[in-house]
Amino acid sequence: MSIGRQRIAVVGLSFLVLAFTLAGKLVSSEEQREQTYRDLETFTEVLELVNTSYVDTVAEEQLMSGAFRGMLASLDPKSGWLSPAEVEDLLDDDRRRLSAGIETTKRSGYAYVASVRAGSPGDLAGVKAGEYIRTINGRSTRELSVFQVRRALSGPPDTRLSLNLFGGREGRTVRVTLAPFESTPVSVEPRPGGVLLLTVHYLAPATVDATRQALQQPPAGTRHVLLDLRDTVGGERADGVGLADLFLSEGAIVRLEERGSEPVMVEAGSEVVWTGPLSLLVNRMSAGTVEIAVAALQDRGRAEVLGEPTFGDATLQRLIRLPDDSAVILSVGRYLAPDGTTWADHGIEPDVSIPASAGRRGADDDGPDDQLEKALEHVAPGESAMKPAA
Repeated sequence: MSIGRQRIAVVGLSFLVLAFTLAGKLVSSEEQREQTYRDLETFTEVLELVNTSYVDTVAEEQLMSGAFRGMLASLDPKSGWLSPAEVEDLLDDDRRRLSAGIETTKRSGYAYVASVRAGSPGDLAGVKAGEYIRTINGRSTRELSVFQVRRALSGPPDTRLSLNLFGGREGRTVRVTLAPFESTPVSVEPRPGGVLLLTVHYLAPATVDATRQALQQPPAGTRHVLLDLRDTVGGERADGVGLADLFLSEGAIVRLEERGSEPVMVEAGSEVVWTGPLSLLVNRMSAGTVEIAVAALQDRGRAEVLGEPTFGDATLQRLIRLPDDSAVILSVGRYLAPDGTTWADHGIEPDVSIPASAGRRGADDDGPDDQLEKALEHVAPGESAMKPAA
């Protein structure tokens, strides 16, 4: 890297650091401002050392992209930096883009498989819930935000992905070929005692539609609905809000707070489709916008929450374009329950604790799902005191 180009790169990074620092109102004193400039000087010195003393020559793009990614990754798993090429790929409205059917979040720095859709390319390749993805086509998932991991697990038809996995089994590599597949967002199963079990496999607009249809014409004798939201990740805010809206006829669903802005309250609509007793079964992989629905229904006293604490993801992300056509995915806000409490980091505590057993849904075994069976026993008719919709 030439000194001139290096200075340009440092100036670019410095501008980004200062912009975020000032916008976040983190610089509140002259002493803090001076510390920021000292840190930038240190960064310049480290960059020069790498440029002149590292054993191999490193391209400036690699150095700077590493600096950007590291800075954003230090904030939270969902924040990240996108190169101009990644931004172009993101904004490309490719309707032929297919999913591997692997739902992920981040744990211990790596992508973690929360669930795998039945019949999907990921399922056919043998990817299992509970495994970690070390690399996708040779690229470490430690470098990628949650959004980038999900993007990397999709692509045009016949795209081939090489996934290096570890965790549930010994380290192994599987190859996934993307192809269309049929996916059922919600399974509907009447259970003894008038309990209707709705198992959500993933969160999307189709999930809300399928749940609505199941509840508009429930089986005869249905008296209690159990919504199984274990291992449910992904989805957009509208999906979490829409799911809660099926059970609330009025009032707040979620509160959104952004720094420097007045809180925004999202209210329920008027078309409630189920007014009877409702229970939710969750676990530590109930993550993301599904937690909006869980928090709202619990906070409003509309549903009893069973199982384990949820994941604790309450952040709102925004894509911010930069002058060089790169972009930042930054967590700019936080979701809160209607009463103003947050589930960020610690998750939503269940009303009734039912620990997971070896038969957890999605686990790689054929054992009984004891957690579900205990939840079904708990919601047997006559044992739920939850009030109907307002």
